[in-house]
Amino acid sequence: MDFAPEFQILIMIWVSLTVAYTGIFPSMKPLTIRRMVYADLIITAGLLCVSGVLFLGKGIGFSLILFQVPWWVYLLVMMSLLETPVFVWFADKHGLKLTDDE
Repeated sequence: MDFAPEFQILIMIWVSLTVAYTGIFPSMKPLTIRRMVYADLIITAGLLCVSGVLFLGKGIGFSLILFQVPWWVYLLVMMSLLETPVFVWFADKHGLKLTDDE
């Protein structure tokens, strides 16, 4: 079964956010915004690598409704849009503030 390239990236993002916010981040001791950001950078780099293997050099355009973008732009935009509300909810639930010093 073939899925649209956009949907493939959305599935990878959903899986990575699920793993991060139900497994990785809750198990961090101490849990700080800084440590979450570092882990998120590693997760995003992993997504970029996997997406690169799937889409690099294939000339596939990804739709952001009004225009076509390369796969990596689509991934970063969608990751930001999907993760922001989850991050805000998680930070609020765990009493994290953006001004944490650790």
